Amino acid sequence: LKHIGYMPGNAQGQASAPPPADLLCYNFRATGFQAVILQDQLQGLIPRIEQYERNLTRLRQWLADTPGVRLQSPGRRATRQGIYAVAIIFDGEITRQVPRKVLADALAAEGLTVGPTYGPVYQHRLYNVAPSQYRIAPAGCLVAETIGSDRAFQIIHNWFTAPDDQLRQIADILIKVTAEAQTLLTYQPVPV
Repeated sequence: LKHIGYMPGNAQGQASAPPPADLLCYNFRATGFQAVILQDQLQGLIPRIEQYERNLTRLRQWLADTPGVRLQSPGRRATRQGIYAVAIIFDGEITRQVPRKVLADALAAEGLTVGPTYGPVYQHRLYNVAPSQYRIAPAGCLVAETIGSDRAFQIIHNWFTAPDDQLRQIADILIKVTAEAQTLLTYQPVPV
């Protein structure tokens, strides 16, 4: 057993090699003590998910008229979705030309720190199931690949418990950075 396939000494997210073929890798790190705590937390899960959904809907509405940036859509067949992170996708004509690092720096300069998405699971080095054991559509998995592209960042779930004024700040930052995309194309980072 390995920590979800990582070899000893590998940092999280930096696998030096995929796990050996046929080695099933799990993420069994929770203890019984954690399970007891989480069991009590389940009582508040539905209200929390409802709050996430309301705030995410509000954020989508504020961004609706802003070309060049959008939020990941919920699953088409999902009736309720737990939200760990939501992808912010910069896919406008100009925003898709701005280098990823420049977009991340511009967002951070405005006060919104974002991270990269994890990308499609079947492209991870730690996904060691043989391609013959799963199905990929002939055209690929366009939604997963778009969200996993260098045009997307993730915003973590705890932002969706923020009060309206902080959510509005997030929307304003995304609107501002998108509006400045043409200027960002000419930005040259200062060497450190």
